[in-house]
Amino acid sequence: DEPTAGLDLVGREQLVSSLASVASDPQTPATLLVTHHTDEIPPGFTHGLLLREGQPLASGPINEVLTADSLSECFGLRLQLENRDGRWLSWTTG
Repeated sequence: DEPTAGLDLVGREQLVSSLASVASDPQTPATLLVTHHTDEIPPGFTHGLLLREGQPLASGPINEVLTADSLSECFGLRLQLENRDGRWLSWTTG
């Protein structure tokens, strides 16, 4: 649950990189990552689940689940979303 809480930028990036390595290994069992920050989702994670007030809002392949519209609905804030080099970046639009 939120494994990067309390880490500085270097520590967070090292952890995300390690999780990406684990995710890319076909022998790795299913791994669950809980976060409120899309930029902490490592490359290689294939599926996602969005919860709002404890209820499922969207689930399935990560490219279908993580959209600007679904994140905006989930957080109640107008957001933009971009996947850059396998990392998900999100920001408010104003």
